[in-house]
Amino acid sequence: MAIEALLVYNITQDNERAQIQIKAFVDAFAKLKVKLTPLPNSQVVKYTQEHPKEFAFALFWDKDIHISTYLENDLDLPIFNSKESIMTCDDKALTYLAFRNFHIPTPKTTILPYTFNINVFKYYDEVKSMISSYQYPFIVKERFGSYGDQVYLVHDEKEFKALLEKVGKNALLVQEYISAAAGRDYRINVVGRQVITSVERYNPNDFRSNVNQGGTMREIHISPKIKRLALNAVRAVGADFAGVDIIFNEKGEPLVIEVNTNARTISVEHATGIYLTWYIAKYIKNHYRRPRRIANKTHF
Repeated sequence: MAIEALLVYNITQDNERAQIQIKAFVDAFAKLKVKLTPLPNSQVVKYTQEHPKEFAFALFWDKDIHISTYLENDLDLPIFNSKESIMTCDDKALTYLAFRNFHIPTPKTTILPYTFNINVFKYYDEVKSMISSYQYPFIVKERFGSYGDQVYLVHDEKEFKALLEKVGKNALLVQEYISAAAGRDYRINVVGRQVITSVERYNPNDFRSNVNQGGTMREIHISPKIKRLALNAVRAVGADFAGVDIIFNEKGEPLVIEVNTNARTISVEHATGIYLTWYIAKYIKNHYRRPRRIANKTHF
């Protein structure tokens, strides 16, 4: 008899690309005799109340934390990834603090103050003081965003002011721009304590390497040092599986810029020929009965 489990995705993921990813998970788990029921976050509560099955776990392909909390508290389900790791990775400020806590090298970063839906531009003089050590150009990121859409390269003060006037109600951070890494990074997919795939993403027409911004990817081989860095970055945010984005500065030193708990697997599989989706499915099936361990601060 197949194990019954949930796959939770966001209601906005109703496009063809997203549905291909969801089907890939359903198919991969089916190979392991796990029946996934895909549900948008809008239907989870009603469905689980009307169909009180004994679900074994939930693959949480979403960032809607109140739903994961409901699944954990009301249904006592193991969640993959955990809500704590999703919260940390969804908020780039919390990601940065997790990196600091675990001594993960990352670009110099300043978290701008949270202003309760008031544009931070109103406090421009204080913001300017906070980032006085930065040189133009630098990066401004909305703390909550995906696919590189909320990442901006700012070349001068006039541009910075205009950007704040446009997006300054959103939670923001400022980050050092690593010009040597423009349009290029590594995406390393980790499952458990194992690196499964490594690709280089390259975009000659944009400082962002994201495939959604026009980047391409190819399989690469990485050194043991980079593998350890990717594994430690995933451990720092408490994820079971994730995509780790690494860039290199002018000295060739690696810097982790992001850990993505909902990294898509399809394009990586096309680039590498490695069945990443299946590795994630196998890991979850083998670990959903085990108690979670919370990572502690340590030196690497």
